[in-house]
Amino acid sequence: MRKIKLNVNDIRLKKVKEVKEMSENNAPVSEGDELDVEIISEGEKKDGMAKVEGFVIFVPGTKKGDKVKIKVTKVLRNVGFAEVIQS
Repeated sequence: MRKIKLNVNDIRLKKVKEVKEMSENNAPVSEGDELDVEIISEGEKKDGMAKVEGFVIFVPGTKKGDKVKIKVTKVLRNVGFAEVIQS
């Protein structure tokens, strides 16, 4: 039988790195990006919703049909938030 020496810290660091990369790779946008979007619907709190490559971005103060330029303010794993910089 062959013995393998494992370092728990190396494994833990590798997992943290993989999770971070996975969460970053899901979003096609980054904080600070400026984009021209069309609001396609409204969320439960009446914030406008746009999609970029299937990724949902909530834009407060907009409604369905609005075409606006936005600045992405926060990006989470599955959703982003933005503010209108030009309507």
